[in-house]
Amino acid sequence: MKDLLTAIKQKLQTELGYVRDADIFITEDEMLLPEAVKFPAVAIKDGRVTRTLDDKTTIGIDARVRVSAYAQVLKVEQSVMGDRGVLQMTADIIAALEENNLGLDGVYHAFATSIEASRLFGDRQEMIQKQTVELQYLRFKPR
Repeated sequence: MKDLLTAIKQKLQTELGYVRDADIFITEDEMLLPEAVKFPAVAIKDGRVTRTLDDKTTIGIDARVRVSAYAQVLKVEQSVMGDRGVLQMTADIIAALEENNLGLDGVYHAFATSIEASRLFGDRQEMIQKQTVELQYLRFKPR
């Protein structure tokens, strides 16, 4: 999983030119943002991993990764619908990661399995819009 999270972070830092590299990060919890974060931002969170024994020599791995896009609410509709709103950011994340093996050995499938509805959180001083996409990575590994 570590190699997958690192590869996703590097790919998004390359592809999302409108997000500072420091604002694309691997997180322990999607609702905890670093103090120094600026918006727009992207968090990468490990998900569940399912392992199967495909034959006596191969292990099948189904790894899920959650990638969340964050936009600060400054104007009505912009945090959702704007050029750097969560809907556009999520579309850009999917375009960068879907069907991309990220140069990792054994990865043969990458697909966005679900996109959550965007949601609002924060307080009166700082409101944040968030949308999360779950990606599935399938890979084979020798036993």
